[in-house]
Amino acid sequence: MPIFYLDSGSIDTLEVSSSLLVSGSLVISGSMTSTSGLTGSLFGTSSWAINATSASFAVSASWAPTQASSGFPFAGIAVITGSIVLTSGSGFPSLLASETLAAGDLVNIHSGGVRKASSSDITRQAHGFVTQSAVATNPVVVFYSGLITNRTSLTAGSRYFLSTDGGILSTPAGSPNNIYQEVGVAISSNALLVNFGPVVIL
Repeated sequence: MPIFYLDSGSIDTLEVSSSLLVSGSLVISGSMTSTSGLTGSLFGTSSWAINATSASFAVSASWAPTQASSGFPFAGIAVITGSIVLTSGSGFPSLLASETLAAGDLVNIHSGGVRKASSSDITRQAHGFVTQSAVATNPVVVFYSGLITNRTSLTAGSRYFLSTDGGILSTPAGSPNNIYQEVGVAISSNALLVNFGPVVIL
């Protein structure tokens, strides 16, 4: 294996045909490009900071260190102190809003796009929910499971049901020609674990 010694100065281009061992620290101020992919493993006991001044880590395709499958295989524990934002590329499709939607609204999918679900309209059962606001004709990501975290005054452990205008109630609708649909259970005072139940027309 070739050996390189560099006490000071810089090297514009370093080509190594076999292995490069670094016993100290390797600091990269520019970008690191892998032209043949990563076929092995990345090991380390310290943190991996991706542009510490930035809040996001963008992966434009799949990240598969083992190349065993597509997607993001991970067998350990991932500790995330920020947020994960799922977009259309993550399996949750974007649909066109057919009316103004607010973050946390339960929504109904129909031929014109996505609209607020409503217990008072038997054609508007809840299919999913949105985590961001959107105006009519704009795309919005629809989620079909997960947490709605912007609610208030929920009772942990209580079941909740579809209400009007994309909302929820602790008591289901009881009027004729209304939808009876359980939508989830509260896990805290502001978080609803969504689990859509069957639709019953009263």
